[in-house]
Amino acid sequence: MLRKILIALFLLLSVRAYSQETDSLVDLSKITFNVDKADFKTLLDSSYYYSNTNPKLAIFFGLKALDKMSDNTDIYHKGKLLVTLGRSYHDLGDYSKAINYYFDELKLYHGNNGEYDKYIISTSINIGEAYRAAVDLHSALLHLNKAINLINKSGIKNNLPFALDRLASVYFEIGITNHDTTAILKSISYADSSLKLSRLEQDTGTMCSCLNIIGA
Repeated sequence: MLRKILIALFLLLSVRAYSQETDSLVDLSKITFNVDKADFKTLLDSSYYYSNTNPKLAIFFGLKALDKMSDNTDIYHKGKLLVTLGRSYHDLGDYSKAINYYFDELKLYHGNNGEYDKYIISTSINIGEAYRAAVDLHSALLHLNKAINLINKSGIKNNLPFALDRLASVYFEIGITNHDTTAILKSISYADSSLKLSRLEQDTGTMCSCLNIIGA
């Protein structure tokens, strides 16, 4: 009997905690329109707007937009929504959900014959970085290398410094974890290559990351 009472109490507290957490996702004072009546584009724009400052609010709008996404929604807006949800969950540390949304985005481009290469590159890097954060380093290497291979094949170099930096980070973690000197040397080599490219683009964020790896 006591066990049943404790279980019931636990479930009640769990429901209350979930309700409080759900409520905390949204600061109602920031919302100036009827969310339930809003169209897909408004919800998508709202999700994207908050993605850099308030990932919980970005997810709230993103999931609402996802409910209104249809077969008629163009591929660009579908991809933008899925990557926004992926990055928001990544920022909250929910890497499994982030990876799922990134893979959903990648599926959009299955008929690619070149026109979606830049999105495939970006998504593959996001997947690799999410796997790195989740400490699945083998999967991280797989997807980061896929991104770099497509960069070299397509000639789309925009994301190359960041891809190399993330690859350097993965090899660094492998080296430190396994006391693997070869992996450490690979990490330094990739970081150095990324540093040279990011200096040309004046990408200070990637430059700092590379310098941290090289100087570690």
